[in-house]
Amino acid sequence: MMPFWKWLVSHQAEYDLSKSNPPALNHEELEDIKLPEIEFGKSHFHGSPELKKILANMYSVKEENVFIGGSASDTNDLVFDTLIRKGDKVLVESPVYPPLLESPKRRASLVGAEVVSFKRKAKDGFQIGLEEICKRIDKRTKLIVLTNLHNPSAVKVEEETIQELGRIAKKYGSLIMVDEVYRRYCPGLKSAYPTAKNALVTDSMNKYFGAASLKQGWVIADKGLVKALYAVQGYRSVTNAPFSEETTAALLPHKEIFDKRIKKHYDENFKVFEDWLKTRGDIELVKPDGKFCCFPKLTNVKNTSEFADHLYDRYGTLVVPGEFYGLAGHVRICFGISKDVLEKALANIGKALDDYGKKIR
Repeated sequence: MMPFWKWLVSHQAEYDLSKSNPPALNHEELEDIKLPEIEFGKSHFHGSPELKKILANMYSVKEENVFIGGSASDTNDLVFDTLIRKGDKVLVESPVYPPLLESPKRRASLVGAEVVSFKRKAKDGFQIGLEEICKRIDKRTKLIVLTNLHNPSAVKVEEETIQELGRIAKKYGSLIMVDEVYRRYCPGLKSAYPTAKNALVTDSMNKYFGAASLKQGWVIADKGLVKALYAVQGYRSVTNAPFSEETTAALLPHKEIFDKRIKKHYDENFKVFEDWLKTRGDIELVKPDGKFCCFPKLTNVKNTSEFADHLYDRYGTLVVPGEFYGLAGHVRICFGISKDVLEKALANIGKALDDYGKKIR
């Protein structure tokens, strides 16, 4: 089992700041939306035509550029299985959401490929360092993997950076893979495809849309890659669940519902966090562009796994230690929970920092 998942499964807390999901959609919010009546036994090879059309319109691409798959993690894994071959090299950002490192490493170990990290440094605001990528990219590089918004810091990658990264990758015949499950938390931020024609992007209904139970994701990419993804899907799930596809098609046109609920929830919760942060002198923060999470540095803590255990054991509060993302000294704090639970959780973090400081002295 992936260490990150194993750790999450074994840590269930009353005050849980580890999960980036927003509050789940409820039926009251959807009372004006006609949800589909599902025909049991119905399914579509190569995805629902209706959903494909909706997604193509959302991204201003052709339907041939749309792959419809399972959850974001499953779809990302499918991309790695489709693209990575013997002798290939994959560049992955660091710090990074653990499955986006572990999944290509799994594939690389099976076929004889190589996975190499490139740093997104806190001192540079966790921005993409194009010079570092230029040092690591070569003719073997199949993929450059990143997130936008960045998971775990929630900072954005500007359109100009994506365009320049596309130009660099094109020289070497490489593709840019951008996990965009958090992009919509930053209003106006453009998708990497078709901003860069040699990019592919993945997204799902899990995060911004609050519909994790659908397990519905997609890829927007060049039509040749889309065909290849459907070919490999034929060896795995074959088709998607019609309930998920048709419900997603019913929900996506109602952008105003998602925008309103997300903005209200996260604006209020991030204000709570900012007010609390002003009371602390032992935390450094690269301010996120999206308010769903952040990745602060605990200036008096070197071993954040040990601190997270202390916080969990003594105060029933859960944050993700930076070691899982490849950067000790930081923790990921998410704001999907209710305001009152967040206030108590932050108070507990403050107590744990004070206790831990005395402990290490």
